[in-house]
Amino acid sequence: MAKKVLHIISTLDPGGVEKWLIDLIKIDNNNEHHILCISGNKGSWFDKLDRVHLTPNVTKGKLRFLFGLRSFIEAYDYDIIHCHLYRFSALIRLFNIGSSKAFIAHSHNDKRNEIREKNNLRKLIEYIYSSFSKFVFELFETIKLAASNDAGKDLFGKKAIFKIIHCGIGIGDIPLLGLRNEDKKNKKFVTVGSLTHQKNHEFIIRLFRNLDENYSLYIIGKGPKSNELQELINKLGLNHRVYLAGVKEDIINHLRNYDGFLFPSRYEGLGLSFIEAQAAGLPCIISDKIPIEADVVKGNIKRLSLDSESEWVEAIKLSSPKIDAFSSHKKCVESDFNIFIANKKLAELYEKI
Repeated sequence: MAKKVLHIISTLDPGGVEKWLIDLIKIDNNNEHHILCISGNKGSWFDKLDRVHLTPNVTKGKLRFLFGLRSFIEAYDYDIIHCHLYRFSALIRLFNIGSSKAFIAHSHNDKRNEIREKNNLRKLIEYIYSSFSKFVFELFETIKLAASNDAGKDLFGKKAIFKIIHCGIGIGDIPLLGLRNEDKKNKKFVTVGSLTHQKNHEFIIRLFRNLDENYSLYIIGKGPKSNELQELINKLGLNHRVYLAGVKEDIINHLRNYDGFLFPSRYEGLGLSFIEAQAAGLPCIISDKIPIEADVVKGNIKRLSLDSESEWVEAIKLSSPKIDAFSSHKKCVESDFNIFIANKKLAELYEKI
């Protein structure tokens, strides 16, 4: 039976979760999906979907939003509340006690490494919030869903029982074989992700100080650190070969124009742009903070610690695909990260509710 589902997110700006939701909704003809952007901001991808709501939102306070949300949910008569807001999902669950609507808390990130870097006071606050969230999810009926094992352990606890459904991507057409960059001398590298602390772009920008002039870097994405990153690029004298490239459409086909993919995240729940790079057939150099579950085309992946810039520089110099683009694409199509496989698993979950 078709279900009416409300997805609760912050905004529809470019990001892994947002891209997954857009791809999912476009192919799911069995359920009616709505999205609520609680920031009150449309985001760059607002026009890609119908049935997107901007109210209620948190612009006039979180408490007012939480009280207004329940009335909103009842008015639209949703069957399922699918919440993608990390620990804030627990507060939403708490304010919907007694509701007949099924509630899914979906964990997309593993922020434990980030929290370890904070000062003691902040660690204490995070511990209290984390304990409160786990308590709410256990005490009040909640369907616990995670993008990876690490993401599930972070939000729900190491001993919690949760279901893993890997967020899928639209993998696209079979690539043409051959060189992706006809210029054998100049090497173009790319990274994809929101311009935030999590994605650690400054790390790879600094790497290019130690690479020859024939190496260039394209940073695809947008976010709050845009100005800061541009200032760093200018300061290091790299603005002729390190570029903030903005947001790109049809990302997998676009990635096929590059020689390699860099992914230095401080933490990730999964890393969908990493999956996209594998589907494009790129050799990938990634941080060891990325969940191992995301390794699909293993022969094209190099995992490195963020403690050694020299190892990253050497890996970039030696980077080349061990598995061709056609085989890489096939592996991704057959994996759990194919949007059609992910959609089937989510549809089965909705059907059981």
